[in-house]
Amino acid sequence: MRGPVKIKNRKKDLKEGYLIRLEIAFILTLLIFISAFKINIQSSGDEETVVLDRQEEIINDEIVQTKQELKAPPPRRPIIPVGVPNDEITENEVIELDSELDLGTTFMELPKATQPSDDNEQEEKER
Repeated sequence: MRGPVKIKNRKKDLKEGYLIRLEIAFILTLLIFISAFKINIQSSGDEETVVLDRQEEIINDEIVQTKQELKAPPPRRPIIPVGVPNDEITENEVIELDSELDLGTTFMELPKATQPSDDNEQEEKER
């Protein structure tokens, strides 16, 4: 018969060997890079080398010298108005506004509604 089952905490197990696995991964990565740089990938000397008889041609084109046009001078700065002392004393005007609203008065008389004439009624009925 079996004994009681032991439940393992997977997060705890991962934390225990973390540093060792990290160091092993660094070592393997370094070994891969070192071996990749040490491998000689040159071709063997048995093959014939191809020599080009013709040299590359370089064409020099004439470049037209460009000149910058002189810009118009910037406009003058605007003149700042200077306040002039004035001996004149101005009186404060009292403005009286009527703020009362009288609902009994009419502001504007509306035109009376006109009834359509008989001619318009007959035209509408014909349509």
